[in-house]
Amino acid sequence: MFKMNIVGSKPSDGGAFFSKDNLPESRRLEPYLAGKGPLNYRCGHCDHLLLRSIRKIQVTDAVYKCPKCGSFNRIKL
Repeated sequence: MFKMNIVGSKPSDGGAFFSKDNLPESRRLEPYLAGKGPLNYRCGHCDHLLLRSIRKIQVTDAVYKCPKCGSFNRIKL
């Protein structure tokens, strides 16, 4: 299990950004991605599960907004 790095905001350079702000409340707390791999990534602030059971090849340099606490998280590749 890995904790993501907290960043100050969504990318200003046009990089990939994921948010669940527009989803119904009932679906917001689900992971962004769930697969069959060995890796889990959690919010660097509140420990909420953001990416579940993924493979290294599925990880991209992107920012994920935590639907629980609102922190911006990035995986360093």
